[in-house]
Amino acid sequence: LEALAAEPRALVTEKAELDQQPTEKALSTTRRARRSLQDTPSASFVVGVAGQDACPSPTDVRVASIPLCQEAAAAIGLQYADAGCYHQRTAGCLVSVGESSSSVWYSTCSQPSTRFNHQVVCVRAAASLPPPSPPPPSPSPP
Repeated sequence: LEALAAEPRALVTEKAELDQQPTEKALSTTRRARRSLQDTPSASFVVGVAGQDACPSPTDVRVASIPLCQEAAAAIGLQYADAGCYHQRTAGCLVSVGESSSSVWYSTCSQPSTRFNHQVVCVRAAASLPPPSPPPPSPSPP
């Protein structure tokens, strides 16, 4: 009876470990989505590398509020999903890359590791932004 009770715990542990290990199909999907997200023009938001818990540049700042996360989702062209405790090392805004679609979530807690298909969402540092366009020339007096 004790061996039978231990078996479900072992299966849960094995499933949790498998959830951490990306399949080749999921990795391929993540790579495609990462390329498309990195090519998405956005003046103030940038998406990190899948599976890593860091902004692309040391001067970028992690999106750390739900309203700003919702704004970031719109800016990068993805649907904001929800807030809750998700598998991300640091609490904050993240993109979850799915097999058929990606969406933006806000993690309210910190976890021991970052899931392979999660990407942090950061505010691009002002120094990293392109310079503003010059104002249009003033009309000359007649």
